[in-house]
Amino acid sequence: MFIEKIKMQNYRKFTNLSINLNAGINIFVGDNDSGKSSVLEAIDLVVNGSIWKLENLGLNNIINIDVINNFLSLPEEEKIFNNLPIMFVELYLNIEDSFIQLDYEGKNNSENRNCCGIRLVCKPNNEYINEIMETVKGSNYFPYEYYMCVFDTFANSQYSNRKNRLKSMCINTIGLSSNYTINELVKRLYLSFTEDDLKLRKDFVNSINKDKVDYNDGILRDLNKKLPQDEEYIFSLKTHTSLDCSQQLTLINKKDNISLYNHGKGEQIITNVRFTIDKSENNMVLIEESENHLNIQI
Repeated sequence: MFIEKIKMQNYRKFTNLSINLNAGINIFVGDNDSGKSSVLEAIDLVVNGSIWKLENLGLNNIINIDVINNFLSLPEEEKIFNNLPIMFVELYLNIEDSFIQLDYEGKNNSENRNCCGIRLVCKPNNEYINEIMETVKGSNYFPYEYYMCVFDTFANSQYSNRKNRLKSMCINTIGLSSNYTINELVKRLYLSFTEDDLKLRKDFVNSINKDKVDYNDGILRDLNKKLPQDEEYIFSLKTHTSLDCSQQLTLINKKDNISLYNHGKGEQIITNVRFTIDKSENNMVLIEESENHLNIQI
């Protein structure tokens, strides 16, 4: 299963856009603010079928502002319900499995063509026609709150991320070289590779805590002697009660024995992306790479 075409109307800066895609790797190259990120965002949004993500983005941010302003500038007699702008993103899918095709195949798309796909449609809700028309009458305010958003298939059935067989992960490499994201990578890998071996986690925690007790009884004893004699608190190494000791770990390169924290940003980004993809159960990965970070290894 793969996306063979993406089609969108009134999404972000695009009033109409249609892009044919390949079965393998697809690379979008363009100037800043040309809409590359918007295309990746739209794909990820539709594949995940998440109302929560949609609400976080906000309809006022993703529906093309030009079509909104064009509607608001219409003469009052033309500000009618049928002229309200509609936004959609359609993903046309290539599915070889005939059994899976049944869930996605139909004519519920802008081309009225019998094919497989999923889509997001944001349109005015008929149930609030009076409220909408009252709001736009003699006003420059647009009633986004009276719009309805639906994730459905070309077979005209609604879906969510849990029900959709197509899974995606969106990775923005900007910021992947920060210490925070490397810490999160180490934690994610530790928990992932030990999730089926809790005994290993317990042994690891036990060993660390035992070493810390020995350290407290040794070198830290000399440090604590420097504290005032009447001080109620003394220095001690932290011990762990949870099975997550990932903060005690780092990743080092086996060739040079240097920590990932001390490698260049390019190496940090490539390693982070590689590990993320290797451990991902998604069948599609969307990677946003800034122009000055472009690297063929990714």
